[in-house]
Amino acid sequence: MKTFDHVDIPDLRADDLRTLSDKLSPLHQLIESHLRESRTLATLRDALLPQLMSGRLRVKDAEKIVEDHV
Repeated sequence: MKTFDHVDIPDLRADDLRTLSDKLSPLHQLIESHLRESRTLATLRDALLPQLMSGRLRVKDAEKIVEDHV
C-alpha cells in the first residue's frame, strides 16, 4: 500500500484531534527514536563486520566502538 485512499477516516472535531495527537505524539517520537537507533546499529554493523571477519579488529575493540556510538 502506498496510500490510504481506501481507508475511511472519520471527521474529528478540533479538540478531539488535539487530544488524539497529544496521545499519539509520544508513540510517534518513540518510533522515530527506534528507527534512528536501528539505522545507527546497521551502519556500525556494516562497518565493523568485515573487519571482525578478517581479523583486523578484535571483538573487545568493536565493543568499545559500539559503546561510544550508542
